[in-house]
Amino acid sequence: DSDNLPGFEDDANRKDVPIIISNKLDKVQEEMVKHVKKKTTEKEKNISHNCNTCGLDFKRNKHLSLHIKQEHPGVKNFHCDHCEKTFSTAGSKDTHIQTVHS
Repeated sequence: DSDNLPGFEDDANRKDVPIIISNKLDKVQEEMVKHVKKKTTEKEKNISHNCNTCGLDFKRNKHLSLHIKQEHPGVKNFHCDHCEKTFSTAGSKDTHIQTVHS
């Protein structure tokens, strides 16, 4: 019960508390909206996984890899800079370079 809490002995102190809490919540909500907008914008800018065969963009490399396997089986557009091998995904090319040419 707020009647027993220290600092709330009179009605003047008690009625100001909701306004203070409301103002703080408004500030927190405003900061959260700014944060979400910033992160959303950053994610939209970071579409960096592009299919070399058809040009589709993907936010995640695993989605690009799945797309390539399903839509372009057998197509090998990723060429090793050190030898003549070709690969269907950038990840498999990178693994090859790290294990064979490093």
